[in-house]
Amino acid sequence: MKHRASVEPRCEGIIIRVGIHERNHKKALALAKKVVQRQLRGKWVVSPLGRQSRDFEVSKAGKQKAIPVGTGWNYAYKLESDRDVVDAEPIFEMCGLEPDPDLAGEQMTPRERNIAKSLGGDKHKICSVIPDWSIKDAKINKAWEVALPSHRGGARYGRGIKVGHPDTGYTLHPEIWNNPNGWQRLRSHAGYDFVDDKQYPHDPFDKPHGGHGTKTSSVIMSDIGFEGGGPFVTGAAPEAVLVPYRVIRSVVVFNFKNVAKAIYEATDSGCHVISMSLGGPFPSKSLHRAIEYAVERGVILCAAAGNVWRWVVYPAKYEEVVGVAASNCLRKPWGDSARGSAVDISAPGESVWRAETIDDKNKQYAWKRGSGTSFAVATAAGVCALWLAYHGRSRLIERYGKKNLAPVFKELVVTKGTDTPSGWDKGRYGSGILNAKKLLEAKLPDTPVAKGMRLSAKAPSAPGDPVSELNDFFPGYGRAAVRKALAKELRTTEDELDDMLRELGEEVMFHVATNAAFRQSIQNRLMGVKAKSLRQNTRLLKHASTALRRRLKV
Repeated sequence: MKHRASVEPRCEGIIIRVGIHERNHKKALALAKKVVQRQLRGKWVVSPLGRQSRDFEVSKAGKQKAIPVGTGWNYAYKLESDRDVVDAEPIFEMCGLEPDPDLAGEQMTPRERNIAKSLGGDKHKICSVIPDWSIKDAKINKAWEVALPSHRGGARYGRGIKVGHPDTGYTLHPEIWNNPNGWQRLRSHAGYDFVDDKQYPHDPFDKPHGGHGTKTSSVIMSDIGFEGGGPFVTGAAPEAVLVPYRVIRSVVVFNFKNVAKAIYEATDSGCHVISMSLGGPFPSKSLHRAIEYAVERGVILCAAAGNVWRWVVYPAKYEEVVGVAASNCLRKPWGDSARGSAVDISAPGESVWRAETIDDKNKQYAWKRGSGTSFAVATAAGVCALWLAYHGRSRLIERYGKKNLAPVFKELVVTKGTDTPSGWDKGRYGSGILNAKKLLEAKLPDTPVAKGMRLSAKAPSAPGDPVSELNDFFPGYGRAAVRKALAKELRTTEDELDDMLRELGEEVMFHVATNAAFRQSIQNRLMGVKAKSLRQNTRLLKHASTALRRRLKV
């Protein structure tokens, strides 16, 4: 699918999780196929998200694979009713890291819409003219100089650490493709293209965000640049290796199925860090389980908080992930960074120098500045590789166990690994701006924190509580106010709201996240402004399931 100016949500199938009693992978797949056969008509293809995953993708056989969004929800409810299914969810392609300006609608100012259309085009600050300003701002150059631990096994520059990188794929830009001393830094042969289902995730340069994977890769692992002689890019972990996975065509469009597949593959193939300069406004149980799978196996995941959105996107919002907002060379938050209690830390993301491919076929390459939480999280992931290499990943695992590696890193980076400028808003931009030197010098804790990944400034939502999750879409309003407005919008009472959300909560969240008119109507109720009739929201009626339409009496 080529990128369109306006991208409405598309349903590509359903993901089901079959009974966890089936420990044998082949038996689990056979069970999933039986479930689909008895619940859905027609021909379907059933395939696992990961090598040992109990989550299975269910897609239509043949060329016409697209499913109407409302029908996708109907199928999910039908499959979820089966006794052998734990849960089911539609697979959506929808708004991503940056909202599509035509879909974000009423909640965006004209300036925000312009930035969403051409992110990074705003005027660069004078202090960002130095190509490696972001490296110096995050004290990464100082971290490279920190004396190695007395034990053997420690290394500098991220040496020996493998970073999994789900993005748009890679190009041949010399910043990431050069192979010093004969060893391959970018492991293209080990990656995969989950968009077109083939080996070698080369970026075909789909507009408007072709080359995004190259830009973010360069911030993670480009060679150390040089003073003088024009622009250059220096990566945070210049001796780490990177495995690219193509999972998106554009940062405006997000597909959590492909991201989940890449997380499983990166974990199973031995990646140590996963850097995700992507995300979407709607949660996914299968994506969350892929993240949990990776953390259990000693992988540390970092994700971008989001751009222009007024709330943090997924997967950055999950507790198991280090969510990163963006700062600038004035050590202030980037004005168009997503913000909220789900942000763990901030890192340089405004006007960051990165590699840019103009025309990969004709080898036209450039070095330019760009803005976005994509570059902030790439910086943080590179610093994570520095930390693992510095202490020796195998020694850290010996000390804490694989499943505690991510909690230990998160605790240290949040509590010891940042600077907190005067007036910094910790509730919106995390504990402060990343300081790699402080992180490496921080004393390792004797034991992992008892709370695991739930330790930052986040205020975690109650498990399975859609109202608490929905609060983030309406900053400045309390849970009680959102609950009241939501009940009115859904044509129910507050007493009956819980039952409705237990049945249809995920679908309601989907419509709030992807339907600007629906979101604005709830916002109007919060503001005491008369809301439009649901019958006037043709997009909601078009995409709602039969069960939700029945509940709404439309």
